[in-house]
Amino acid sequence: MYIPYDNHINDTQGKPKGTLVTSRSSLTKQQLPLKLHGRRNQKVRQRRLLFLLYYAGAATVIALWLGQANWLFSYRLTTDGIGTQAQVTKTTCADNSTFSYRFSVDGQAIEGSGGDGNGNPPCQSLKPGDTVQVFYLAAEPQKNLPGNPRQRLGSETAFIAMAAFILPLLLLFILFLILRRRQP
Repeated sequence: MYIPYDNHINDTQGKPKGTLVTSRSSLTKQQLPLKLHGRRNQKVRQRRLLFLLYYAGAATVIALWLGQANWLFSYRLTTDGIGTQAQVTKTTCADNSTFSYRFSVDGQAIEGSGGDGNGNPPCQSLKPGDTVQVFYLAAEPQKNLPGNPRQRLGSETAFIAMAAFILPLLLLFILFLILRRRQP
């Protein structure tokens, strides 16, 4: 039987109130609270481990999902890309600050389009005939992007890292709220 501790001495037993009175337990009075406390700690550790596993799994899935498109292509351009100058053929600055361009590889004219920045001037300052920097893959010159791919890769890596850090926390918090409402 457990009596709440209130810092007063019980005159009949001469022990502080709140000590455990056990008659059939093989545990001493000091061991029982520690044993119960150990079980609570074990459950807390299990919940923390489960949270970390869910978080790591969600962060990995989000990073792979976001990184499969642009990040891998920017990485390939950073490691294997060839830089050249291209001529602006048309600007569509109202459409996400994009422009079209043309460059040649081994006498073949290649056309592409993309956004400003990453080493190229803002779209509003470009006009047909201006030169911009473009990187392309040697084996596939049709795969190209304007601007420095190293700058683009840094921006995309930062975005993916932030999304992989924040979104799993948000998802786990929402899951926590849903599960908490279901408990009686």
